[in-house]
Amino acid sequence: MNTTLLVITYLVTPAAILWMTAKVPFLKKIGPVLLLYLVGIVLGNSGLVPQGAYEVQDLIVTVIIPLAIPLMLFSCDFKRWDIKNAILTLITGTVAVVTAVISGYFIFKPLIGSDPLMGAQMNKIAGMLTGVYTGGTPNLAAIKIMLEVPNETYLLIHSYDMAISLLYLTFVLSIGIPLFRRVLHYPVKNGIPEKHMPVDSYDENPYKEFFKRENLLPLLCALALSVGIFIIAGGLSLILPKSIQMVVVILSITSLGIAASFVKRVREIKTSYDAGMYLVYIFSMVVASMADLTKLNLSGGI
Repeated sequence: MNTTLLVITYLVTPAAILWMTAKVPFLKKIGPVLLLYLVGIVLGNSGLVPQGAYEVQDLIVTVIIPLAIPLMLFSCDFKRWDIKNAILTLITGTVAVVTAVISGYFIFKPLIGSDPLMGAQMNKIAGMLTGVYTGGTPNLAAIKIMLEVPNETYLLIHSYDMAISLLYLTFVLSIGIPLFRRVLHYPVKNGIPEKHMPVDSYDENPYKEFFKRENLLPLLCALALSVGIFIIAGGLSLILPKSIQMVVVILSITSLGIAASFVKRVREIKTSYDAGMYLVYIFSMVVASMADLTKLNLSGGI
């Protein structure tokens, strides 16, 4: 396999995985991210990745998340937010996550800290977990880049997180909600208040109209705007010390992406969020293909 074919594989495999998850209920339960991790690990450790492909892989990993973040922010309508409830949710959520992460850090430090590899990365692991519990996989990927976390550690942490989250969600969706409502005396109401009704209907297959003529030009404009934001953020980072350049890039991109969402024509681009999420899927596969199974410290992680 040459480098060109490798890049094409990275680009089209997420589409194949998304198609499979839409058709096979069992694969849908596993989720596209974990499936892409598995495919990437197999690809990267099968000997099919050509020698000298690391530079291309590293370029994709470095560039793709800064491009994805603005795309995922463009469609946010911050003007319609209930500011009071949003701030309350933000504060309580942040306190809960920070409390859990700090507690976990000190609880598991005697176990993980003794491992020379994982113990030295506990601060970065805490940062990644804070990211994933406040913003999901895109946040986790951004923090991985900012903190320069090794690919193997990133895969290990996210895989454990998804496995544990699956068990937790199974509990919550089965007996957890009725149990918590009974303990906390939460009244069950019929119907959903109008102000909490979803603005748009949820589409289980958002990519089916991705390349329709009416969506293609706005999507290209969104991509061009995202590239422009990336260039501006990259330029700003060059005047600062190298140690904080990536942090500045991510924060600048996020700020500019939010600012762009206040422009109505940008906010109304239907496919921008899904395009950004597709880039996250590509990132997931590329990172997994760069991981060396011999360096996956399973004993230290467990």
